[in-house]
Formats: sequence, structure tokens, C-alpha cells
Amino acid sequence: MISQDFRFQLLLGELFFFFVNWQLLGKRLLENCIDESKKSGVKRIWLHASEDGEPLYRKMGFTNKDSEMELFL
Repeated sequence: MISQDFRFQLLLGELFFFFVNWQLLGKRLLENCIDESKKSGVKRIWLHASEDGEPLYRKMGFTNKDSEMELFL
């Protein structure tokens, strides 16, 4: 019989794995968008960032502009 503690640890492990994979996917998608924008001659990208997403955008070079964030390419 599997203990409740083990089930809880297993669930936490699965949630952590899911969360990390979604973060990596989000980063890769953003990198691809930036790369394609550069290839297309785009000079600036604007976006509205949630509080959860803002650290990723900052890490990728975006800066705050009023309620938006922008990245000069």
C-alpha cells in the first residue's frame, strides 16, 4: 500500500516538473518570436506583462515603459 506522504510527494514532483517545463516552453517561444522579429526587420517589440511573466521578459532584455514593456532589437 502506498502511503499518503508518498502520494503527496509524487504529486508535488509532477507539479514541479510541469511548472518547469512550461517555463522552458515559454522562454523558447519568446526566443523564437524575438529571432523571427529580427529576421523580419522589426526594430521594437511591445507587450503587456503579467506580474508572473515580468521576470522572464526582463531577463530577455525587455524594459518597462508605462504599463507596457518594450525591447529594442
